[in-house]
Amino acid sequence: MLLLASQAAAQSVSTFTAHEQSLPPSGDVRPQVNASNTAPFRILTSGSDTHYFVKLEESGSGRSVLTVFVRSGQQVDIRVPFGTYVVKYASGQKWYGYQHLFGPNTAYAKADKTFAFRREGNQIKGFSITLYAVEGGNLSTLPLTPKDF
Repeated sequence: MLLLASQAAAQSVSTFTAHEQSLPPSGDVRPQVNASNTAPFRILTSGSDTHYFVKLEESGSGRSVLTVFVRSGQQVDIRVPFGTYVVKYASGQKWYGYQHLFGPNTAYAKADKTFAFRREGNQIKGFSITLYAVEGGNLSTLPLTPKDF
């Protein structure tokens, strides 16, 4: 059975025909977010030639709230609507557009905890995450299938 799965993966790579595209700019958020009732979200990446397509989904409903593209070695600072979200991301080196992401070599993962962007009294609570290993870090990720992304 493992051999068949490997053959299927090899076949899907060999039949992939989309053309590589220019990378979107870092911080390209879809859809754009209204600045009221939002909290800050900082995403940092390493310079390892791996780019990221990050998605925030509502915890519970799974509804996609926004996506943001982050180029390798860059940091983006965006505003996120108040709410509790699951952070998912796709990563890779070559960009094939928003439909195919990084093609058949796309890696998918999600954070192992949810993030509650909110107002507490007169303070706004946001988050900063690094999408690379940090010694003593407090965020782990779980692998995803393309279907679960």
